[in-house]
Amino acid sequence: MALIDQLNIVNCSFQDLKGTGYLGGKFDFKNLKDVRFWKKGTVTASSDTYNKAYLRTQQQAGNMIPLNDVYDFSWTEPTDERETAEATGLNSTTRKGLYELTVMFRKGLYQQKVLESIEGDDIWDVQLVDDEGNELWTQTSTGGAKGFTTSMVAVNPIQFNKGGTSQKTGITIQFSNSLQFNRNLAWIASEQLDYLREEITGANQVKLSIPAAPVDAATEIVVKTHLERGGSFVSGLAVGNFLVKVNGATVTPSGVVADSDAKTYTFTVSALSTSDTIEVKIYDSSESSPIAILNPGADDVLYKSNSATSVVVAS
Repeated sequence: MALIDQLNIVNCSFQDLKGTGYLGGKFDFKNLKDVRFWKKGTVTASSDTYNKAYLRTQQQAGNMIPLNDVYDFSWTEPTDERETAEATGLNSTTRKGLYELTVMFRKGLYQQKVLESIEGDDIWDVQLVDDEGNELWTQTSTGGAKGFTTSMVAVNPIQFNKGGTSQKTGITIQFSNSLQFNRNLAWIASEQLDYLREEITGANQVKLSIPAAPVDAATEIVVKTHLERGGSFVSGLAVGNFLVKVNGATVTPSGVVADSDAKTYTFTVSALSTSDTIEVKIYDSSESSPIAILNPGADDVLYKSNSATSVVVAS
């Protein structure tokens, strides 16, 4: 379904005042649950087919990062600045207040590293999703939709456990244009979507390492593979989920064997030579993306990794 067929828009202006009657359906945005960070300026055109496949494509292109399962949140209501004329006592709005949002997570201390990697000023647009899967956007002049423009995304200090208070991590987001909320607000109701809110997950970070340098004439590369969050083995990966390079040139292993006990993948390659430089990382060559998708569909899982390197030694 094209975005134009999904989007409900509130767009008020002096030239086109909205009717004040109450006939028709009411849309309410419920409790905030997910925050999606879009590369600044990314627009979903009105003609785009907006579905799960579209969102996965945007993730693999590096345009969107979702943060799921907000534990708590608070809005700082915008306060307009006004001046009063000394002679007449009349008030005038001199600057519109800006919306600000603080979101908290209970995802462990590793989440602080995740949030730190997102921190930045004037680099993100933000899309909001409630616990029923309804999505909030702002409308563009061409009829498309985008995330709300931010001026700041700042990581908050860790709230460590204390008595009956649980450990939490969080960020504060300041939005730079209140008119995107007040005039150009747009939404998609969950029943217009082909996916559930919880299916739009982020890429899981994988730690790769080559614990022992291959020796001259070796035909195997052993790569240690585990999740950075928790350390468990990443199962189910195949040759097509990795990029293997020797001296900067891509090579295609003839096979790979997983060992869940040792938490390794062993690649079979052509014989290596002393001083060859090896690089291995997770990759989707069909999309030229550092994010690989396993089990495409409702139960898909996304992975990305660092690059593991080593140099072949003499035997």
